[in-house]
Amino acid sequence: MSSVVYDRTMTGPVRYRRKVRFWDVDAYGHVFNVRYFVYWDDVLCDAFEAAGVSFEAERNGGYEFVVAHLDCDYVGEARLGDELTTTITVERLGRTSIVFALETVNDTTGEVVVRGREVYVVIDAETRRPTPIPDEVREAFAALG
Repeated sequence: MSSVVYDRTMTGPVRYRRKVRFWDVDAYGHVFNVRYFVYWDDVLCDAFEAAGVSFEAERNGGYEFVVAHLDCDYVGEARLGDELTTTITVERLGRTSIVFALETVNDTTGEVVVRGREVYVVIDAETRRPTPIPDEVREAFAALG
C-alpha cells in the first residue's frame, strides 16, 4: 500500500502513506534509518507536483530547488508490515528558501516515528547562486503552511 493523499487545490498538508516492505528493514527488523529520507523524498516530490512545480517548469523558469539542510529526530520505531503516514507542511517561506517540516507516524501503533526539517534553496540554473522563490511557487507552497 502506497498512496498519496492531497487535492489539487493545495490546501493543508500533503500526506504520503506506505506499508513497510522487506527492503525497508535492516538486520534488526526495523526500518533502516536512511529509508525515512526516501519516504520524505517521496512526499516532497508529491508536494512539488501538487504545487505545480515540475522539473520541466523549473528548467523553463531557469531555476532549481536544491537541498541545503536535512535533520531528523528518531523518536519511535516501525517494523516490517507496519503502515506509515508521512506529513509535510511548510514551516517557513524565506526569500530564497523553503523550510519543510516532516513527520512520519506509525499508523499501526499510533506513534510518531521520525520528525524533522528539510530546507530547499532556489538557485539560478546558470549561476548556481541563490535566487528569489518565483511568485507562483511561493503562492502554491503558502497553502501548505
